[in-house]
Amino acid sequence: MSLERVLEELRPFTNGWVGYFWVARTPSAFAQLDEWSRRRLRCCQWKLWKKPRRRYLELRKAGVGPWLAAGVAYDGPDPGALAGCPAMTRALGNKKLQDLGFHSLHERYTALVESARQRLGLV
Repeated sequence: MSLERVLEELRPFTNGWVGYFWVARTPSAFAQLDEWSRRRLRCCQWKLWKKPRRRYLELRKAGVGPWLAAGVAYDGPDPGALAGCPAMTRALGNKKLQDLGFHSLHERYTALVESARQRLGLV
């Protein structure tokens, strides 16, 4: 399944989850969940690339240097550890994930809090 499809199917769950738990008033928890979600999405993309040669080419296409790309693609540790490495965060940065359809839980939380403040006249 492509990363775009994963994001598309994940969106209703994350929006519903934020809609239910936003009253907890814990913005840091939503920020941490965003970080964790992005790492897991990078891990999924790494697994989708499957072969070391394809991983190398995709990292190079994303602007990662040849030595770093080769080291990560051919000799890198498990996908979970690689998801936070500089090569993967450069290849699939926050902006790129957002362009693919990732909706930030923290941004959704702040939007819900602001709309509640406006409704209550607290702005």
